[in-house]
Amino acid sequence: DDGNGGTDTILIVAHVDDFFDGDDSDSGCVLVVAATGTALQHQLGPIRAFRDSALLTNAAGAALVNAYYSVSRHAAPWVRQSPASAAAIRAVVSPLNSLARYYHPGR
Repeated sequence: DDGNGGTDTILIVAHVDDFFDGDDSDSGCVLVVAATGTALQHQLGPIRAFRDSALLTNAAGAALVNAYYSVSRHAAPWVRQSPASAAAIRAVVSPLNSLARYYHPGR
């Protein structure tokens, strides 16, 4: 209870490093690395800024981020071996980057 008749919300946010023991832990977005190596890593800055300032600031956004990290850990090996799934990841990164830049110009 938060003392005001409501309940406290606890945000549990995991970082990608918490899920990996191998080389992916220091390379950023697990699915982008699985799909491209590091070819699109330069486009992830605005997406990370959006994650940190918009998603991780509320329970729904934090749940979405946690779900992504949980799923991506298991999906990465499949993405590495599937040209179609790798192409889908590559196709999503640029529009996400543009959307994140729209919401957070200058990042």
